[in-house]
Amino acid sequence: MECLKYSKESFSPLVCSIFSLGKPTYESISAFEQTIAFLAEDYLVQNFFITLESCYPEYCEKLKKLQTIYNIDTKITVITHYPEEINQTSSSFFDVFLFCDNVENIDTKAKNLRSQNIRVIKALIDRSDFCVCNLDKTIFAEKIRKYVSQKPKATLLDLSISL
Repeated sequence: MECLKYSKESFSPLVCSIFSLGKPTYESISAFEQTIAFLAEDYLVQNFFITLESCYPEYCEKLKKLQTIYNIDTKITVITHYPEEINQTSSSFFDVFLFCDNVENIDTKAKNLRSQNIRVIKALIDRSDFCVCNLDKTIFAEKIRKYVSQKPKATLLDLSISL
């Protein structure tokens, strides 16, 4: 029997991207909480990327709660798609900075908001092991399914199936 050895240097924590969740409801929050708890507990996912558009406090609180429940070093990064960096004093985004560890801007150089959104989603899928979304709440459902099917590394977890 061959035994695989891992060192801290060779271990790369798994990444989960979160996008297209839609407005929170009791059912969607419950499904989201169960999904991220499963990922943290069973797969030891530590890095979570969440699009700014999905940063409703109800979802963000569940992400933050992972740190205390599972005593893991969870990193939460908010992903934006603006041509300029947003700063922590911006009043419209202030709440986001209360729960996240980092804000990353992916400048898509796209001309319209729709193209920016899909490019950010594709960029997140490219760097993720798991993608949590609600395909019933996005106009990009077919594009997301098709793109994920071409990426063997990423597993799509569609909350609309469990609602």
